[in-house]
Amino acid sequence: MGLIWAVPITASSHSTKIVSDIAVTVHVEPEHQPTAGQPTRVWFLLTRQGGEVVPLSIANCTLEVRKQPFAPGNSPLLTPEVVPIEAERYQSIPGANLTFPEAGTYDLTFGCAPKTAGNFGAFSIDHEAIVKSGVGSAIAPIETPVTEAPATDTPVIEAASGALSNSANSPAAQWGYGVGMAAVFGVGAIGFLAVKRNNRLHRK
Repeated sequence: MGLIWAVPITASSHSTKIVSDIAVTVHVEPEHQPTAGQPTRVWFLLTRQGGEVVPLSIANCTLEVRKQPFAPGNSPLLTPEVVPIEAERYQSIPGANLTFPEAGTYDLTFGCAPKTAGNFGAFSIDHEAIVKSGVGSAIAPIETPVTEAPATDTPVIEAASGALSNSANSPAAQWGYGVGMAAVFGVGAIGFLAVKRNNRLHRK
């Protein structure tokens, strides 16, 4: 519209777009060079003509992230929550924390609507972010398998000894032992009587 916006940011790493009656400045940390697999913060500075900052408290904003290439209508890969943050000298401006899963080019779709109708015109912008490869992916530690101690015969021998000891002390074993001893004494007594009888016959 031929208007000159006073956007209070001079850093060259920022990207500014004017939509409706709002200038939107986008910054992806660090310095628009995010790394895959590492946390990244994206923030948006909304200013009216003349440089008045629009805080998130009067706007409803959303952020959708898609990896290029993608077809129109594709569901976003990420939808991080837009929250009020502090960045540089600005407070309560829209921002989001996210992690790009892999290197490549991503499309960030950022849109806002006023909480009070007529405060400013609703808008949506697209910002392209180039994500570089990470230093290296974390490798899960290798778990050492648990080795069982080799089996020994000692428990078996002890168990067998215990079983024999228990069976020897059982009532059935004690009864069998008594019957055996009685039989031995009985045989001995019969033999003794037979010898005594033979001696009597010889005397006659």
